[in-house]
Amino acid sequence: MITVLHGTSEFLRHERLRALVTSEDPNGLATTRFPAETSLATIAAAALTPSFFGERRLIIVESLVSTHRRGNRVASELLALLQAVPESCHLVSVESQLPQETARQLTESLGNTLRLIECTPPTGTKLVAWIRERALHYGVTMSQEAAEELVSAVAPGALRSPGREASSSPDHAPSVDLVRIDTELAKLATAVHPADVVTVEVVQELVAADEQGGDWELLDAIQAGHLDRIVRALERRLESGVPVELVLGQLASHCEVLFATAAVPFAPPVIAEATGIPLRRLLQARRDRSDRGDEAKDLLHALRSLDVGVKRGRVTDSDAALAALLVTHGQRARHRTGWRQRHDSR
Repeated sequence: MITVLHGTSEFLRHERLRALVTSEDPNGLATTRFPAETSLATIAAAALTPSFFGERRLIIVESLVSTHRRGNRVASELLALLQAVPESCHLVSVESQLPQETARQLTESLGNTLRLIECTPPTGTKLVAWIRERALHYGVTMSQEAAEELVSAVAPGALRSPGREASSSPDHAPSVDLVRIDTELAKLATAVHPADVVTVEVVQELVAADEQGGDWELLDAIQAGHLDRIVRALERRLESGVPVELVLGQLASHCEVLFATAAVPFAPPVIAEATGIPLRRLLQARRDRSDRGDEAKDLLHALRSLDVGVKRGRVTDSDAALAALLVTHGQRARHRTGWRQRHDSR
């Protein structure tokens, strides 16, 4: 039997190879590994040698096909070796790439003795499903919304509408770091223990988004009603040299755009691609529009009023005025959140 693990995700190649070894040779006594550039004679000798323990021998070779490929065509010497592999041996080649022409040639030459296992990072709904399944590995469950929140934080380009997902070519596929996603899942599972559910709110709190601008951090803190985070985030922005007028404008612009686009009848990934707004923000706005619309409207009005006061010279200490405004709205958000929680618990 011949298996080719191929694809751009080293994480998936490693995981699927580990699962294969665990299934066929959990003790590792019948497994032999060869690095790339190992001679075909050495591999053939190992493949034709019966296992001492009476089990099927498992031989794993790094880049066997790509090492013995001329263009997209497999060398005749390698094809001859693969065709000669006995049933007592399972030969596995681990490849970062496998051109379609190469895969077609292998399939035509080896028939049912060949198994191709793709190890390309999933995107869109498949990535969301992969995350939810992977979460079970850590003993927790995630809703679709929580998994989407995680994707939009660490790989926003990977959430696409079904139509775009189907038409996207591999050459233009979004970058998906499965190692980071897996690390975040492990962190989230540890954080919620002894509970076994990871919620959207937990993801928002613990996963740092791949986006620029502390103004988003400010908006998060205000909506969550975390007063200490509001003060710290504002201090970082101002101490980094960002003028208070710019902070005001960015906050107001984000509020205005987020909650305006939340009502537009288009899928969030489409809006994100057209406007450049981080996808996780649009998803959050869609979820929160029913109970935070008035809150956002009040904050936007207060920011615009303060901005006018600063520009007309009516506000002498703009830094203190902005801090007071944000803390006030954070207190209101915290009060509303507490009221909702008490109301829902009744």
